[in-house]
Amino acid sequence: MNLMVSSTATATAESLSKRYRDAYRVTNAIITVGSLLKLAGIVLSGLILFFGIIVAQQGARQALTGLPPQAVIVVCVVVAAVLCFVFWLFGVLISAVGQMARSTVDTSVNTSPFLTDELRSQIMGL
Repeated sequence: MNLMVSSTATATAESLSKRYRDAYRVTNAIITVGSLLKLAGIVLSGLILFFGIIVAQQGARQALTGLPPQAVIVVCVVVAAVLCFVFWLFGVLISAVGQMARSTVDTSVNTSPFLTDELRSQIMGL
């Protein structure tokens, strides 16, 4: 009888361990998406500034844009700043959701009566 209870407890702990590891993978993915959004905003803003400067230089020589080069650069700086801020804002919000989900999983792992302290530390990556 004792052997049966022990094997059931082990199976429960393994099942919970797998479930919690999957939950941590999901939270890490959410946090990564937020970080990538912030990085994408920086890269896109840099590209807008880079190509804006090129267009301003070409426009000054060939009158392509119909605007003075300074105006093209100012427009590019404003657009790049707004784009960078929007991407950063959404990246921070998405990362925050991932961090909150991770803290919920941490609480679930920490308070689970079916896990030993050793399993808890393995699951939480401590």
